[in-house]
Amino acid sequence: MNYHHYSEEPCDAIIEAGGVYFPVHQQAMLDLSPTFFSDLFAKGPTEFSVYTVHNVSVNIMRSIIQYAYSKKINITRRNVKDLLAAAEYLSVSDIVQLCKQFPEKQHCEEDSCDTTESPATHFWPDVPPWERSLLYKLAAHYFLLLFPQTASNTVLASDSEEQKPSWHIA
Repeated sequence: MNYHHYSEEPCDAIIEAGGVYFPVHQQAMLDLSPTFFSDLFAKGPTEFSVYTVHNVSVNIMRSIIQYAYSKKINITRRNVKDLLAAAEYLSVSDIVQLCKQFPEKQHCEEDSCDTTESPATHFWPDVPPWERSLLYKLAAHYFLLLFPQTASNTVLASDSEEQKPSWHIA
């Protein structure tokens, strides 16, 4: 099953982890981990179909839920230990296996790999790429607002012959 299978169906559960709520489909979570989520769903929701998952950080839970729908996950040197611990706790065998294979794929010793990360990846490693791109653009925008002298400005003539600076973010 993938996201497109569930995209037209309304979510029937909410997973809460670290104070953040994730709307999900129970069947997607059961497909991901029949053992953990069948036990969780059998206990019943706390309120409004909210099921609390303890001992899993927000970013790791987000990654695991995204994996449930897309079968894709971003494993990095920074998140592999937390991701492995959470996957073992949640009984998500696919992610456990991927995490255990991760060091083998790197072909280097820990902390000696030469990685090519963008600044946004470095500062926000567990944020999905589309959110990271947005955060980076917002940070650049506010930087230019605070320090306009660093931007290249272009003077544009308006209809009233008045000249206004126009700031562009690359």
